[in-house]
Amino acid sequence: MTCNITKTRDGEKLFMCGEEMPQLDVCVDCGYVADILCDYPVGEGLTCDRSLCSGCAVEVAPNLHYCKTHYELWKQFEESGGVKKVLADIVPFRRRS
Repeated sequence: MTCNITKTRDGEKLFMCGEEMPQLDVCVDCGYVADILCDYPVGEGLTCDRSLCSGCAVEVAPNLHYCKTHYELWKQFEESGGVKKVLADIVPFRRRS
C-alpha cells in the first residue's frame, strides 16, 4: 500500500494511503495542499484556475479569489478608475409593468 504525507498550511500533516492514490493539488506559490482556484477571468467565460492554498489566495469578494499576480492586475485596474468607468456604463434593467 502506498502512502503520501503532505503538510497543510497550518503545519498539520495529512496522511493519505491506498492502492490508487489521488493526485493532490498543491499551491503554485508555496507547495502546500491547495483548496482554492484563482477566479480571475481570462476570456471566453474561462478563469485562471491556478491552484492556491488559503494562505496564498487573495479574497477580493465573498468566495472570489485571485492569485497574487492577478490580484496585482486587479489593483492596477481598480486604482486607475476602471471599476468606476465600467459601473458608469451599466444601464439599469427596467421592469415592465
